[in-house]
Amino acid sequence: MFALYSHIVAIVFVEVIRRFVFSYSSIWAEETARYAFIYLVWLGASAAIKDMSHIRIDIIFKFISDRSKAYLYIIGEVATFIFAAVAFYYSAEGVISTIKFESVTSGLENKPSLVYFCSSLWSFFIDDKDYSTDLFRYSRSKKWATCFFWS
Repeated sequence: MFALYSHIVAIVFVEVIRRFVFSYSSIWAEETARYAFIYLVWLGASAAIKDMSHIRIDIIFKFISDRSKAYLYIIGEVATFIFAAVAFYYSAEGVISTIKFESVTSGLENKPSLVYFCSSLWSFFIDDKDYSTDLFRYSRSKKWATCFFWS
């Protein structure tokens, strides 16, 4: 992730200098920074799903029972799976259409199907969460085990 951040910062910094000091900018720089940002977003999303560190409203969990907490976590997992499946479907549709019509990007003039395929790949990584690890973590907590799994 550090390499992507460094790439984005370096490219944008150099392009600002080139545009405002030399009155010249390159075609490829904005496009590569945009693609690096897209990859960084998908990578961060899949890492946050794995660590369960997405933004959520925790105040609700202070007022509901442990059983309700378990159900809310399950609803969240199902919603995340549905989101990732929809993202996979539409990005796969984009890959197929760019291959079919042989489109090229404006700056680098390469095929955008690789970029769209990587979006499909990252949404697959979101779907590929290790649910057995979650069950093990929840079952090790006595509260979770008694409120949901064996009640």
